Amino acid sequence: MRGNTGLKACAPLRSSDLCSFEGFCDISCNSFSKSPLSQTENNNIQMKRPDRPSDRRLRPLQIRRARKEDREAIWQIFRAVVAGGDTYVFDPNISRRKALAYWLGPKTRCYVALSDQGIVGSYILKANQPGLGSHVANAGFMVSPSARGRGIGRAMAEHCLLEARRLGFRAMQFNFVVATNRTALHLWKNLGFKIVGKLPGAFRHRRRGFVDVFVMYRLL
Repeated sequence: MRGNTGLKACAPLRSSDLCSFEGFCDISCNSFSKSPLSQTENNNIQMKRPDRPSDRRLRPLQIRRARKEDREAIWQIFRAVVAGGDTYVFDPNISRRKALAYWLGPKTRCYVALSDQGIVGSYILKANQPGLGSHVANAGFMVSPSARGRGIGRAMAEHCLLEARRLGFRAMQFNFVVATNRTALHLWKNLGFKIVGKLPGAFRHRRRGFVDVFVMYRLL
Protein backbone atom coordinates (compact mmCIF):
# COMPACT_ATOMS: atom_id res chain seq x y z
CA MET A 1 0.00 0.00 0.00
CA ARG A 2 1.29 3.40 -0.93
CA GLY A 3 0.78 6.86 0.50
CA ASN A 4 0.04 8.16 3.95
CA THR A 5 -2.23 5.86 5.93
CA GLY A 6 -2.11 7.89 9.13
CA LEU A 7 -0.45 5.20 11.17
CA LYS A 8 -0.99 5.34 14.90
CA ALA A 9 1.50 4.22 17.50
CA CYS A 10 0.93 0.66 18.68
CA ALA A 11 2.09 -0.92 21.89
CA PRO A 12 5.25 -3.07 21.69
CA LEU A 13 4.84 -6.84 21.39
CA ARG A 14 4.46 -8.39 24.81
CA SER A 15 4.45 -12.01 25.89
CA SER A 16 1.00 -11.60 27.40
CA ASP A 17 -0.38 -10.47 24.05
CA LEU A 18 0.49 -13.77 22.44
CA CYS A 19 -0.23 -16.26 25.19
CA SER A 20 -3.87 -15.48 25.99
CA PHE A 21 -5.75 -17.32 23.29
CA GLU A 22 -7.67 -20.05 25.15
CA GLY A 23 -4.78 -22.51 25.31
CA PHE A 24 -4.95 -23.80 21.74
CA CYS A 25 -1.24 -23.44 21.17
CA ASP A 26 1.29 -24.81 23.63
CA ILE A 27 3.78 -21.92 23.54
CA SER A 28 5.61 -20.93 26.70
CA CYS A 29 5.53 -17.22 27.46
CA ASN A 30 9.30 -17.47 27.83
CA SER A 31 9.45 -17.91 24.06
CA PHE A 32 8.69 -14.22 23.73
CA SER A 33 11.61 -12.97 25.75
CA LYS A 34 14.30 -10.93 24.06
CA SER A 35 16.66 -13.88 23.84
CA PRO A 36 17.04 -15.57 20.42
CA LEU A 37 14.59 -18.36 19.60
CA SER A 38 15.78 -21.93 19.64
CA GLN A 39 15.27 -24.05 16.52
CA THR A 40 12.67 -26.10 18.35
CA GLU A 41 10.67 -23.04 19.45
CA ASN A 42 10.87 -21.57 15.97
CA ASN A 43 9.93 -24.56 13.85
CA ASN A 44 7.88 -26.87 16.03
CA ILE A 45 5.09 -25.04 17.79
CA GLN A 46 2.80 -27.58 19.39
CA MET A 47 -0.88 -26.78 19.07
CA LYS A 48 -3.69 -28.46 20.98
CA ARG A 49 -7.29 -28.72 19.88
CA PRO A 50 -9.99 -27.87 22.40
CA ASP A 51 -11.60 -30.89 24.01
CA ARG A 52 -14.52 -32.36 22.13
CA PRO A 53 -16.94 -35.01 23.40
CA SER A 54 -15.90 -37.41 20.61
CA ASP A 55 -12.21 -36.58 20.53
CA ARG A 56 -10.25 -35.60 23.62
CA ARG A 57 -6.88 -36.81 22.36
CA LEU A 58 -4.37 -33.97 21.89
CA ARG A 59 -3.06 -33.60 18.36
CA PRO A 60 0.28 -31.84 17.72
CA LEU A 61 0.69 -29.23 15.00
CA GLN A 62 4.11 -28.67 13.44
CA ILE A 63 4.93 -25.43 11.62
CA ARG A 64 7.98 -25.41 9.35
CA ARG A 65 9.37 -23.83 6.18
CA ALA A 66 7.69 -25.04 3.01
CA ARG A 67 9.48 -27.56 0.80
CA LYS A 68 9.27 -28.34 -2.89
CA GLU A 69 7.11 -31.38 -2.21
CA ASP A 70 4.54 -29.20 -0.41
CA ARG A 71 3.55 -27.32 -3.56
CA GLU A 72 0.49 -29.40 -4.43
CA ALA A 73 -0.92 -29.27 -0.90
CA ILE A 74 -0.37 -25.50 -0.78
CA TRP A 75 -2.13 -25.12 -4.12
CA GLN A 76 -5.14 -27.13 -2.96
CA ILE A 77 -5.51 -24.92 0.13
CA PHE A 78 -4.96 -21.72 -1.88
CA ARG A 79 -7.57 -22.72 -4.46
CA ALA A 80 -10.16 -23.62 -1.83
CA VAL A 81 -9.65 -20.37 0.11
CA VAL A 82 -9.83 -17.95 -2.82
CA ALA A 83 -12.70 -19.76 -4.54
CA GLY A 84 -15.21 -18.08 -2.22
CA GLY A 85 -14.26 -14.59 -3.39
CA ASP A 86 -14.86 -13.23 0.10
CA THR A 87 -11.46 -12.69 1.76
CA TYR A 88 -8.66 -12.43 -0.82
CA VAL A 89 -8.36 -10.20 -3.90
CA PHE A 90 -7.14 -13.06 -6.10
CA ASP A 91 -9.27 -14.15 -9.03
CA PRO A 92 -11.32 -17.14 -7.75
CA ASN A 93 -10.31 -18.91 -10.96
CA ILE A 94 -6.59 -18.18 -10.63
CA SER A 95 -4.30 -20.74 -12.24
CA ARG A 96 -2.03 -23.01 -10.23
CA ARG A 97 1.02 -21.43 -11.82
CA LYS A 98 0.06 -17.87 -10.88
CA ALA A 99 -1.03 -18.84 -7.37
CA LEU A 100 2.21 -20.62 -6.55
CA ALA A 101 4.29 -17.90 -8.21
CA TYR A 102 2.79 -15.43 -5.74
CA TRP A 103 2.77 -17.62 -2.62
CA LEU A 104 6.25 -19.02 -3.22
CA GLY A 105 7.82 -15.89 -4.67
CA PRO A 106 11.59 -15.34 -4.43
CA LYS A 107 11.24 -12.58 -1.80
CA THR A 108 8.69 -14.50 0.28
CA ARG A 109 9.27 -16.94 3.12
CA CYS A 110 6.58 -19.64 3.05
CA TYR A 111 5.62 -21.89 5.95
CA VAL A 112 3.24 -24.81 6.29
CA ALA A 113 1.29 -26.20 9.24
CA LEU A 114 1.09 -29.98 9.50
CA SER A 115 -1.23 -32.11 11.61
CA ASP A 116 -2.18 -35.77 11.52
CA GLN A 117 -4.18 -34.87 8.39
CA GLY A 118 -1.10 -33.59 6.56
CA ILE A 119 -0.68 -29.94 5.54
CA VAL A 120 -3.68 -28.01 6.88
CA GLY A 121 -2.49 -24.42 6.51
CA SER A 122 0.17 -22.13 5.12
CA TYR A 123 1.41 -18.61 5.67
CA ILE A 124 3.86 -16.28 3.97
CA LEU A 125 6.10 -13.62 5.47
CA LYS A 126 7.86 -10.84 3.58
CA ALA A 127 8.80 -7.18 3.71
CA ASN A 128 5.78 -4.95 3.23
CA GLN A 129 7.78 -2.51 1.10
CA PRO A 130 11.28 -2.50 -0.43
CA GLY A 131 14.17 -0.29 0.60
CA LEU A 132 13.37 2.23 3.31
CA GLY A 133 10.12 0.44 4.17
CA SER A 134 11.60 -3.03 4.41
CA HIS A 135 11.73 -3.01 8.23
CA VAL A 136 7.93 -3.53 8.32
CA ALA A 137 6.69 -7.06 7.65
CA ASN A 138 3.66 -8.25 5.78
CA ALA A 139 2.04 -11.68 5.94
CA GLY A 140 -0.78 -13.76 4.51
CA PHE A 141 -2.53 -16.79 6.01
CA MET A 142 -4.61 -19.63 4.59
CA VAL A 143 -6.20 -22.56 6.43
CA SER A 144 -7.78 -25.53 4.71
CA PRO A 145 -11.58 -25.24 4.94
CA SER A 146 -11.70 -28.81 6.28
CA ALA A 147 -9.45 -27.86 9.21
CA ARG A 148 -11.02 -24.60 10.37
CA GLY A 149 -12.12 -24.02 13.94
CA ARG A 150 -9.12 -25.80 15.49
CA GLY A 151 -6.88 -22.83 16.27
CA ILE A 152 -4.61 -23.43 13.28
CA GLY A 153 -4.85 -19.86 12.00
CA ARG A 154 -4.01 -18.50 15.43
CA ALA A 155 -1.08 -20.88 15.85
CA MET A 156 0.34 -19.77 12.50
CA ALA A 157 -0.14 -16.13 13.48
CA GLU A 158 1.76 -16.72 16.73
CA HIS A 159 4.57 -18.42 14.82
CA CYS A 160 4.62 -15.63 12.23
CA LEU A 161 5.02 -12.89 14.85
CA LEU A 162 7.91 -14.79 16.40
CA GLU A 163 9.57 -15.28 13.03
CA ALA A 164 9.12 -11.65 12.01
CA ARG A 165 10.80 -10.42 15.18
CA ARG A 166 13.57 -13.03 14.86
CA LEU A 167 14.25 -11.83 11.32
CA GLY A 168 14.63 -8.25 12.52
CA PHE A 169 11.34 -6.68 11.46
CA ARG A 170 10.19 -3.82 13.67
CA ALA A 171 6.47 -3.94 12.89
CA MET A 172 3.87 -5.83 10.86
CA GLN A 173 1.25 -4.38 8.55
CA PHE A 174 -1.76 -5.96 6.86
CA ASN A 175 -2.68 -3.90 3.83
CA PHE A 176 -6.00 -5.46 2.89
CA VAL A 177 -8.22 -6.91 5.64
CA VAL A 178 -11.75 -7.21 4.28
CA ALA A 179 -14.23 -5.65 6.71
CA THR A 180 -16.65 -8.57 6.44
CA ASN A 181 -13.94 -11.05 7.46
CA ARG A 182 -14.94 -10.99 11.13
CA THR A 183 -12.82 -13.98 12.08
CA ALA A 184 -9.61 -12.34 10.84
CA LEU A 185 -10.49 -8.96 12.38
CA HIS A 186 -11.13 -10.55 15.77
CA LEU A 187 -7.86 -12.49 15.66
CA TRP A 188 -5.70 -9.53 14.63
CA LYS A 189 -7.22 -7.25 17.24
CA ASN A 190 -6.69 -9.94 19.87
CA LEU A 191 -3.02 -10.10 18.88
CA GLY A 192 -2.55 -6.35 19.26
CA PHE A 193 -3.12 -5.03 15.74
CA LYS A 194 -4.88 -1.69 15.34
CA ILE A 195 -6.94 -0.43 12.44
CA VAL A 196 -4.97 2.52 11.08
CA GLY A 197 -6.71 3.09 7.79
CA LYS A 198 -9.97 2.41 5.95
CA LEU A 199 -10.42 1.97 2.20
CA PRO A 200 -14.12 2.51 1.40
CA GLY A 201 -15.53 -0.03 -1.03
CA ALA A 202 -12.08 -1.31 -2.02
CA PHE A 203 -13.05 -5.00 -2.19
CA ARG A 204 -15.58 -6.47 -4.60
CA HIS A 205 -17.11 -9.22 -2.46
CA ARG A 206 -18.54 -12.04 -4.51
CA ARG A 207 -21.89 -11.94 -2.68
CA ARG A 208 -22.06 -8.57 -0.89
CA GLY A 209 -20.72 -6.30 -3.58
CA PHE A 210 -18.35 -3.48 -2.72
CA VAL A 211 -17.22 -3.62 0.92
CA ASP A 212 -14.66 -1.71 2.96
CA VAL A 213 -11.08 -2.78 3.63
CA PHE A 214 -8.93 -2.05 6.69
CA VAL A 215 -5.20 -1.47 7.02
CA MET A 216 -3.94 -2.97 10.30
CA TYR A 217 -0.62 -2.40 12.06
CA ARG A 218 1.33 -3.30 15.17
CA LEU A 219 4.86 -2.91 16.48
CA LEU A 220 6.94 -5.97 17.21
